[in-house]
Amino acid sequence: DQPRSRGLGDVYKRQTHQLAMISYFKNGTIHSIAAYIKRIDTLKRYITISNENGSQTMQLEFAVLCHIE
Repeated sequence: DQPRSRGLGDVYKRQTHQLAMISYFKNGTIHSIAAYIKRIDTLKRYITISNENGSQTMQLEFAVLCHIE
C-alpha cells in the first residue's frame, strides 16, 4: 500500500466546516458520500466524517479513500 497524499483542500474543509464529497472503496465498489470531515488522524491513518449536526459518524482508513472534493 502506497500512502496517498491529502491536499490542503481537505484541511481547509475541515477547518471551515464545509461539506465534502468523499469517495471510498468498499466491498469491491467505489461509494460516494457527502459529509463533514470531523477529524484527520495521520498517525492512525484514518478520517472521521459526520452528518451536519455530528450525530452520525463514520471512520474511513486512508487506504480506502479514493477522492475528497
